[in-house]
Amino acid sequence: MGTPFENFVNLELPRRPALLTFEITAYTGDPNDVGAPSILQVAPKGTYYLRDTDSALWRKRTPVATSWIEVGGSGTSSSGVSTFNGVCLATDAVGDFMYVSGTAKNVAKVDITQYSKVPAVGCIINKPTTTTCVIQTSGIVEGIYTGFTPGKICVAGMNARPTSTAPTASVGGSLFIQTLGVALDTNALLVSPNVLLTKVKG
Repeated sequence: MGTPFENFVNLELPRRPALLTFEITAYTGDPNDVGAPSILQVAPKGTYYLRDTDSALWRKRTPVATSWIEVGGSGTSSSGVSTFNGVCLATDAVGDFMYVSGTAKNVAKVDITQYSKVPAVGCIINKPTTTTCVIQTSGIVEGIYTGFTPGKICVAGMNARPTSTAPTASVGGSLFIQTLGVALDTNALLVSPNVLLTKVKG
């Protein structure tokens, strides 16, 4: 287990599309501050910025200059994104939708074939360490998924990832279908999990 920065580089960056990489040697503050370097203010939507002081991870939500949100925090941000910090397994990955599996906000990957492992409450958007994660329960997730059709409803798939194609149950088996949100773009999902499940039999 490394530092938050090492974990971000080794575990998080390989799962993200290449966007923008730059080095700032004299600034380690809130990227929304009016005194932030111009390269932060003009960064494209979807760019990630890891602030050195307290290792806070930020994401550029819209092209507007002061539109960075802190990914690694908890609670509801001013941009309307709701998150909480959870305890997970080392095998759980960014993008997995999770259910609450125990006390102290323990979470695990949803399994739509088992009623005890649904509903999903949100998806992992960051893993500060191998066994801790940030779960986003509402708001827009960008840059983690690809291949969406804008406007399509996404449900939980067999792999705990959102899909617009409803899974089918095997003969004699059953699945629990859950709506996770709506695709806003090919790589953007408006997360809004519906805890009401539909049981489908094979």
